[in-house]
Amino acid sequence: REMAGSASSSDDAAPLVLPPASTPNRRLQAAEERRGIALVGFLGCFFVGLATAVALSRHSFSWAFAAASYVEVVLAVFFLMRVLYSNAGVIARSSERCYPVPCEVARRIQAGESLQGLVNPRDGSRSYCVRCCVWRPPNAHHCSTCQRCTMEFDHHCNVLGRCIGGSTVGVR
Repeated sequence: REMAGSASSSDDAAPLVLPPASTPNRRLQAAEERRGIALVGFLGCFFVGLATAVALSRHSFSWAFAAASYVEVVLAVFFLMRVLYSNAGVIARSSERCYPVPCEVARRIQAGESLQGLVNPRDGSRSYCVRCCVWRPPNAHHCSTCQRCTMEFDHHCNVLGRCIGGSTVGVR
């Protein structure tokens, strides 16, 4: 395959300057995040209240039920924080990830043309994301909401406003 714009090119030409990375819709992500926190908070309060009510009813299993409910709420909050504050495996731009640029992509960038509608070029098992301008392995995918490629991408969670991938669920 022909490649252009290598970062380690031996000729005198400057490396190809890539277009700026797309910016995610932060307002949408923040709204989704608030929705997820509110949902987990509401359900946590509901189940804690229900467990406390059952525990106060003095059934023989009531305190075991309450303890199990409390543990589940703590786990729900822990995993919510893990998803919200961990990196889902976003593929960051770097010279190793971006170059060499496939010829058709380089031609369009140099001509000032849009990359929209261009099919992601493949080179063996990896592909070049024309939206992020990065080479990505076969298990990565571009999230149209976050505007980033993510390793081991599963889905974008519209409740939590985050990509769910290998590192957010602890598969690595």
